[in-house]
Amino acid sequence: MMNSSDNDHNRTIQQKGTFFCFKCEHSGHFSQDWLKICDDSGCSIVCPNCGVKIDQRTVQDPLAPAEAD
Repeated sequence: MMNSSDNDHNRTIQQKGTFFCFKCEHSGHFSQDWLKICDDSGCSIVCPNCGVKIDQRTVQDPLAPAEAD
């Protein structure tokens, strides 16, 4: 049986895949309102509230067959 303190604790646990903006403190799951901006060099995740880039991933060339092993 769960008591009220168990319910309060469960509400404070963040879901996996939650982004946090260090500038404006906006937070939310990556599938929500975060902006994903991509070009030939990679993708950036941008805060929808203040425009700060919170993550950047570069595109990597696929491994050659010899390197994949």
